[in-house]
Amino acid sequence: MEPALDTLQRLIAHGYLRGSTNGIKEDGLCYETINLVCQCYDVPDEAIELKVLRVLLTLVTSSTFQVHNEALLHVIRTCYNIYLGSKSEVNRSTAKASLIQMITIVFKRMEADSSSIPIETVVVAKMLPPEDFGDEKQPFTNFVQNFINRIVADAEGTFYSAPPVTIHDDAFQGAKVFGDLVSNKGGSTGELNPKGEKKIVDTEKEPVDLSGATALQHDAFLVFRSLCKLAARDPNTPTDPYLLKGKVLALELLKILLENAGVEFVENEIFVQAMKEHLCLALLKNCSTDSKEVVKVLNYIFATICLKFRAKLKNEIGVFYPIIVLKQLEDFSGTRVPYWHRLVVVHCLQKVCADAQTLVDLFVNYDCDLESVNLFDRTVLALIQLVQGLSYSPEVAEMVPAQAKLIRNEAMKCLVLILQSLLAWPSEEGGCDKPSQNAEKGSTVGEISSDNDAYQSMPEGLQENENGRKSPTKEDAGTPLHRSTSNLETREIEKRRAHKLGYEAGIALFNGTPLKGMKTLQESGYVGKSPAEVALFLQTTSGLEKSKIGEYLGDHTEECVAVMHAYVDSLDFTGTTFDAAIRNFLSGFRLPGEAQKIDRLMEKFAERYYTCNPGSFRSADVAYVLSYSVIMLNTDAHNPQVKNKMSREDFIKNNRGIDDGEDLDQEFLKDLYDQIVRNEIKMRSDTRRPQAGRRPGPAGVDAIMNLLPGRRAHPSFEAMPDDVIRSIREKMEGKSDSTFYVATNYENMKPMLEAIWAPLLAAFSMLLEDSIDEFVTRSSLQGFRAVIGLSATLYMQTVRDTFVSALSRFTYMRTPEMMMPKHVDVFKTLLEVAEEYGNLLESSWMYVLESVSYFEYIHQQVNGMSDASLFSPEHLEALSPKEEGHGGSKYFKRLSRKGSLSTPHAVPGIAVATLDSLDPGRANSGLIPQGLPPPGVLDFVEASEVDRLFASSGNLSSDAIVHFVEALCMISQREIASHHTPRVFSLTKIVEISQFNMNRIRIVWSRVWTVLGPYFAEVGCHPNLSVALYAVDSLRQLAMKFLERDELANYTFQDDFLRPFVLIMRKSKSVEIRELVIRCVSQMVLARVSNIKSGWKSMFMVFTTAAADSEKGIVQLAFETIEKVVREYFMYVTETEVNTFTDCVNCLIAFTSTRYSPDVSLNAIAFLRFCALKLAEGEIGNIEHADQDGNPERAAISGPLFSEKEAHMFFWFPLLAGLSELTFDPRPEIRHSALEVLFDILNYHGLHFTEGFWERVFSSVLLPMFDHVRAEITDATTFEDSARRAEIDAWLYETCNDCLGHVLSLYSKFQPFLKQVFPQVISLLVGFVRRPHERLAAIGMHSYLSLLQQSSSQFDDKEWQMVLTALQEAAADTLPDIAILTEPHGRRVSEENPGSAANHRKYRDLTTGAGSRKLAEVKTRTKTQLLIVSSISQIYGGSFLEIPSKYVDVLLDVVNSCAAHARKVNSDTVLRARVIEAQEESKLSAAAVLPDPPLQQLEDEASHAYLSILMHALAVEKTEGASSIWKDANVEERLVQFSMLVLDNFLPKEEEKGAEVALVTARTPLVVAVLRALLSFAEEEFKTHLSELMPILTHLIEAEYSPSEVTKAVSEVLVGRMGKLVVEELV
Repeated sequence: MEPALDTLQRLIAHGYLRGSTNGIKEDGLCYETINLVCQCYDVPDEAIELKVLRVLLTLVTSSTFQVHNEALLHVIRTCYNIYLGSKSEVNRSTAKASLIQMITIVFKRMEADSSSIPIETVVVAKMLPPEDFGDEKQPFTNFVQNFINRIVADAEGTFYSAPPVTIHDDAFQGAKVFGDLVSNKGGSTGELNPKGEKKIVDTEKEPVDLSGATALQHDAFLVFRSLCKLAARDPNTPTDPYLLKGKVLALELLKILLENAGVEFVENEIFVQAMKEHLCLALLKNCSTDSKEVVKVLNYIFATICLKFRAKLKNEIGVFYPIIVLKQLEDFSGTRVPYWHRLVVVHCLQKVCADAQTLVDLFVNYDCDLESVNLFDRTVLALIQLVQGLSYSPEVAEMVPAQAKLIRNEAMKCLVLILQSLLAWPSEEGGCDKPSQNAEKGSTVGEISSDNDAYQSMPEGLQENENGRKSPTKEDAGTPLHRSTSNLETREIEKRRAHKLGYEAGIALFNGTPLKGMKTLQESGYVGKSPAEVALFLQTTSGLEKSKIGEYLGDHTEECVAVMHAYVDSLDFTGTTFDAAIRNFLSGFRLPGEAQKIDRLMEKFAERYYTCNPGSFRSADVAYVLSYSVIMLNTDAHNPQVKNKMSREDFIKNNRGIDDGEDLDQEFLKDLYDQIVRNEIKMRSDTRRPQAGRRPGPAGVDAIMNLLPGRRAHPSFEAMPDDVIRSIREKMEGKSDSTFYVATNYENMKPMLEAIWAPLLAAFSMLLEDSIDEFVTRSSLQGFRAVIGLSATLYMQTVRDTFVSALSRFTYMRTPEMMMPKHVDVFKTLLEVAEEYGNLLESSWMYVLESVSYFEYIHQQVNGMSDASLFSPEHLEALSPKEEGHGGSKYFKRLSRKGSLSTPHAVPGIAVATLDSLDPGRANSGLIPQGLPPPGVLDFVEASEVDRLFASSGNLSSDAIVHFVEALCMISQREIASHHTPRVFSLTKIVEISQFNMNRIRIVWSRVWTVLGPYFAEVGCHPNLSVALYAVDSLRQLAMKFLERDELANYTFQDDFLRPFVLIMRKSKSVEIRELVIRCVSQMVLARVSNIKSGWKSMFMVFTTAAADSEKGIVQLAFETIEKVVREYFMYVTETEVNTFTDCVNCLIAFTSTRYSPDVSLNAIAFLRFCALKLAEGEIGNIEHADQDGNPERAAISGPLFSEKEAHMFFWFPLLAGLSELTFDPRPEIRHSALEVLFDILNYHGLHFTEGFWERVFSSVLLPMFDHVRAEITDATTFEDSARRAEIDAWLYETCNDCLGHVLSLYSKFQPFLKQVFPQVISLLVGFVRRPHERLAAIGMHSYLSLLQQSSSQFDDKEWQMVLTALQEAAADTLPDIAILTEPHGRRVSEENPGSAANHRKYRDLTTGAGSRKLAEVKTRTKTQLLIVSSISQIYGGSFLEIPSKYVDVLLDVVNSCAAHARKVNSDTVLRARVIEAQEESKLSAAAVLPDPPLQQLEDEASHAYLSILMHALAVEKTEGASSIWKDANVEERLVQFSMLVLDNFLPKEEEKGAEVALVTARTPLVVAVLRALLSFAEEEFKTHLSELMPILTHLIEAEYSPSEVTKAVSEVLVGRMGKLVVEELV
């Protein structure tokens, strides 16, 4: 037989025996060949077995002799039987390896759809479990490998294209699997061995449709189905050893097949249906086994299904996962899960945990599905319970510590794998949106990968090495999911998850408060509003507590009663015994404790039972009473606290006469009694934690799990009950939504992390706190690291901050005396996290840097050095200056000798604060840890690891570096918060990282400096002088380095960088700090002047602040630098940034105002002249000049022409306005110098200014100089501050007049360009005249006259009109109002002293208060009127030839109005009397009393002036060529009217005679002048007015009081004029 088999094998291997067979007789020789070979197995010889295996493997591997269908199954059956029946271990291993090779070839050919493909040899050592090989079995392992290799090598050279295989329609209708063992209908049994086999239960609904399958697909399908059915066989006996071996072999072959399945197997609907029908049945049949071998393989098969087939088996996974995985981890049923079983589940679960895509898909499809169980959430929580040891309570007494430790470690590996795989998911090859490299190619069957690595590392007892497991590779993830499934958006996933969480929250609320919970569920739409819908919800929803359901059903509210009725009406008790009915009724809830609620429930039950069984009792009352009796019996019989149990007779006695007075059948009662006593009425078991189940419908998976068989004492193979299998199959097929959603966005992990981060934190924290095991510590730190990375990647700030802060706390840096090596590992992990995820830490940098700061301090303490003494108050006191005033410079020199201006590295290590300083109560405590760590603990941390954290800051992203700097600044602020032990470690690191990052792009560095700038400004003002000096010097170093970089025009980076110097200079109260700032800035100017661009602005601001400093030395030091800048480096100031010119000007102006050194002020003013010169010459930047206006006066000038444009005014205005302000300086030399420089600039450069520019200069610079004086100076104002009054008077007398003179000279010089400012000048001068101040009015009138003298020759008519109109208005406004002195006394009568003089006063007191001011105002206005009259006389006398004749009447009107007003007042005898009385009442001194008449002088001078002008005008009118011009002025008419008015008012009326002698005397000279003026009239003119004059002249002659001068003058008129007229009449 052996030679025949060898020959046959060689013929087939070398292609001499060719053909094809489907296992039917029609195939002829091929069919007979296979049958003969398989029959050879009946010979009980080990050598023959090997020969048979060789021939059979050659048949399958050959491409010239093709075996299909039943023939293929016959070949595999024979190998299978050899494995089971052979007594040789080598033969069994060879048979198993041959089966693996055969199945590999079958499925590889199916994937390639070709029989002519290369064959790859399986690796026997990886295919067989560890018990089949080892060091002692290495020889026969090599034998098996060589056996396979030789056969495959023989088959490689015989490829040819075989003819197509004919598939008969009935090929599979009657095909038998492995001979007559199992048919596809499962209806026949066959002989495998003499013991026989039991028939397999058929649960297949419909045969798989194979009509479109290829021959190779048929082969693969048959093999797969056969293996599944072999794995699902029921045993003849519970402990059948052949069944165990067969099951294990079939499951192992399925495991290898599934692990190496390609795309065709995964996607083809034939195999998908085969898996649903046959593989799932095999899994169900083996779920309840206690065999370790079966459990191991079963769990690995399910892990592979999850990894590779989850898209096609969504519903099946949703059912099997709780049964296979969660049941063992959570132990829902309360049975004890063996240690080895739980360890197997955890170990296999690691494969799933290592694949992030699988985890995310599980979460999306189950945890976010309202009708599914939370697989991901519950898995993680179960693992956490294992890690924390919370699930060991049923067996903790039996589990040895080593076993508990092993399970904990394996569960810990799972948790870490979950987190690490999720973290790596977005960055894996291909990302989240496309398949990996392995996925695109597909796992070909030839590339055999078995998970026997897992077999080899699978623990047997306690032999596994904890650290020996190989980490899962990416290939373990298997074939990816094709994108035929649906993709959910992140928002939709979050919405679905939130919907489910809301449902679970409603369930939890119901379990607390049923009424409120049900209302919430209804309002949220989870439960309908009708009683039937609510009742169905209570019946079908798992997770509801039975006691709460009973409480809800028994409630008295109308809604609850309706629901209870619907609930009971939904139960069908037809044909049910009474005890079965009541058991069914009470199985869904627990009876409430309140009697009324129980009564309502039992009443409705009785009614429903009687309705369903109308002939059972005479009425429903009988059922009602009996139900109560049964409840009492159940409690009595099964309550251990009841000692005296109810007997059967007692039960019968209690129920006598309840059937309408009749007794119930005793046999019925006896049977009922026995049923209750033997079998307690219980609720349906639902011991799991509340979990979201299904919507109204069949009970969920957890209810089915409770039907699974419990654990047995010894391993057995008892099959799962058929009814349970059918229920589970219905569950898998009844799922409404089987669409599988593939997660493609890494943000899908957000809700996953939200669900698990809190329990993970608790678990990792507990282990890290309590455990000293190195593996646990390492794993916990890996978990922390992964969660931090994941939360940072997902931008989950709360989670990230929580884990980073927790990790920081576990460093124990705050309590170093309690530190252990594991805490050092925590610190190193924290550093690694910061280095790896630094770009995503954001605010979490605070916790990292806090720990670093702590570590640095502790490290210094351990090494015996500390810099705290350098910054302690004692050290500061030793260095503090002893002298007042000049201590700053001396102290600065001492610091310089000590090297305080050196690099920050010169200071040794420093200490740090912590986040605990967020507590305001501890903000100033320094937060320095107390105590030292145990010796050697810190030796595990290298200083370079900490330094690398800061050195690598340059690698951080743009946003990350900003967050890093913010955190470092906050830590530094807390370090220096303590005044007693401030530390500068973080300050030093700030300087370092600033240098590392200074070369970043400018926009990023600007963001960084936005944080650092205010920080340095604040620390530079620290109350501890040493800290402040250190900060300023550090800032100087950074500034010097920053200024090494060039800056383009129009940027402000340098200005922003140097701004802290400005803030420190303004805010610091320390002289030393301010002096150091000046020196630092001066050093920068001298060393980096060529690179300074926008930095000039901040520098000038520093010097400007220094100019107002109270220390003379600081002012001088700052001005020395400014002087050098202006003299030597002025060209750099405006080289690229012209705006700095204004800053320079403002700085110089600030120095002009210093009170400590007049020389500084004068030099600063001189520098302003220099700046103006540079500006006028066009050397300041590239200013856009104005166009030439063609004015010939500008023809000779060179340089720019400045207009009123803002760009021009921007440069000129600060300079001119600054000088203008200096004219108010109290120091005379400063005022005169500023005034001189101001007007020299305007005079020297005036031709460079356009009319618009001049207008702005006058309106904004020159004229405002007088606003202050015009507003405050008045003779009628009482100044409480005599010093202030003296200051203003000094300016008034010494400067104002000069200033006005300069303004008028300026106007006169540039009058052609100042036409538009003429109204403002006139308004200024007239404004002075209007002021109630004698000197001011005099200055105004003097300047008014000066303006006319200098410029009147160039006045046009419009200007003359403005000049004279303004004068006319001023005269009208300054008329003295004598009546205000006679206002009645308005003071209230004093009740305390009614008889006082004040209470009897008639007029206002003119010596004090308002009366005094009014008296002064009258005197001032009187003098102003005299000035106006005098000025008009000068104007007419000096400029009458230039004054247009049409404006002469204006002058006449002004003078006449003054005279008329005075004449009116003087003629008012009543008013004069009242004035005299008021003055007498006020008891004024003789010098203060007004004369009587009060305005006589004004009347006289104004009248004389008026008369003079009239006489002169009359004479001019008579000149040749002028009569027509002057005629318009009506001079003659004015003179006649004036003469008659004067003469008429000269003599008093009859009633006034005797009282007006003084007035007559005062008016005599005017009357004489008027009379003599009449002589100047021509004869014709005199004759014309004779009728009007003659009565007045006659009255003067007849007057009794007429003075002789008047009489004489009248006589002259009469003789000179009247005599001639008489003679002429006589002739």
